[in-house]
Amino acid sequence: VKPKQLIKSIRFRPGTKYKEEDYTESLRLLSSLGVFKFIRIKPVINQGEAVVDIDIELSSAPKIEIGFDVELNYTNRSNAAGAGNLIGFSMSPSIRHRNLLRGAENSLFNLSAGVEFNPEPRSKFWNTIDLRAQNTISIPRFNNYLGTWRLMKYLSLGNTEFWKKFEEFSTAKLTA
Repeated sequence: VKPKQLIKSIRFRPGTKYKEEDYTESLRLLSSLGVFKFIRIKPVINQGEAVVDIDIELSSAPKIEIGFDVELNYTNRSNAAGAGNLIGFSMSPSIRHRNLLRGAENSLFNLSAGVEFNPEPRSKFWNTIDLRAQNTISIPRFNNYLGTWRLMKYLSLGNTEFWKKFEEFSTAKLTA
């Protein structure tokens, strides 16, 4: 992960007092990046200098994760016109890439294929065929591409704390 993204997620700053809120917020922000398996933040008291050093240990999660889901279902439609009882089967392979562009961007691509059919011999066999592909990219930062949030910020009449937190903690998700 690029150092800039890590620095943005860590709330401790040199020369400031240790606060429990910084600990909690750093842990939450580092976890929300989705690229670390284990996060350990350990304050170490340095008695000689009356300061607290912060040790942060990050264990990365697997960069590529492959998944596969299977579903089998039965629908009892005794009073429905035409379709009757249906049996369905679907499968969905997926692949997740953590840290796609080295800024903690996560990409999830999944395919889905399913069929639903009527097992009765006197009816139409295929009821539904479903094919789907989806890609989602999560970006852990806010980008005001169209300038619309600048206008919203201007119209909020001085509620700057909201917009500061919005820009600092927002993530963007692009799905196709």
